[in-house]
Amino acid sequence: MMECRDLQTELAFYGEMELPDEVGANVEDHLAACPLCRERVSANREIRRSLSALRKQMPSAELAASSRFRLREELRNGPERESWFATDAGVWFQHRLMPYAVGAMVTLLGGFVTLNSLLLGLPDVGNTLAATSVRNATESVMLAASRDHYAESDVEAPILAAEYAFLRRDVSTESPSLNPRGSLISLSGSLVNRSDGGSEGVVVVADVLSNGIARIREVVDPVRNRRVLRDLEKAFEAELGDTPFVPARMDNRSESVRIVLMFQSVDVPNNSRRSARR
Repeated sequence: MMECRDLQTELAFYGEMELPDEVGANVEDHLAACPLCRERVSANREIRRSLSALRKQMPSAELAASSRFRLREELRNGPERESWFATDAGVWFQHRLMPYAVGAMVTLLGGFVTLNSLLLGLPDVGNTLAATSVRNATESVMLAASRDHYAESDVEAPILAAEYAFLRRDVSTESPSLNPRGSLISLSGSLVNRSDGGSEGVVVVADVLSNGIARIREVVDPVRNRRVLRDLEKAFEAELGDTPFVPARMDNRSESVRIVLMFQSVDVPNNSRRSARR
């Protein structure tokens, strides 16, 4: 005897249509032994009986009249005229010409707006730099050990880190700018003050980081006075003041730049300077 899962299709059509003799016999034998399938066949018959008892819905008189009126109007007016966009020329215009035309117009408009913005912003560069100078006037410092001790005037123009970096913008991406108020400038002043004659110098390889500090990687030409090297390391670590170099954002440089720095102190006799001035 066949199982329930083997007769699912036959049970659905049993009583609805005539099945082949062999199939019908198998279904009847199975129904005689399976109460679940008998209940399913009975439920199917009840559903078909309920559906056959339903009344057919007829359209209302208003809907029928409206449909007839619409049909007469369409027959009287004839077929609708085809739109130009549905023709071959219209399709070519929409899918070929229009996208390129719109793209070209948008590109030209964007270029004009960008160029106009750049041209309008150029006159503001000087004003921005002047405003920065005024805002940071309280932070202005003198370049240590850079002024002439025999100059007639004691007044020097202050140098700001932003101004100095702006002046070196052509080379600052590869050559980091010194911070005019940084620890390296302070170190140069201290070396001048404690100079005891002769020349003292050191050549080091260092990495300048994005925040302006530096790390010594190699000492190429060491100095006789180890204190100078220790002070140089402190200056690179900004322990003697502000960072020795300006931040990377001012120079528009990468996060780390390797440099070779030659730091040398030269003592010039005072009588030579006076003779030169004469």
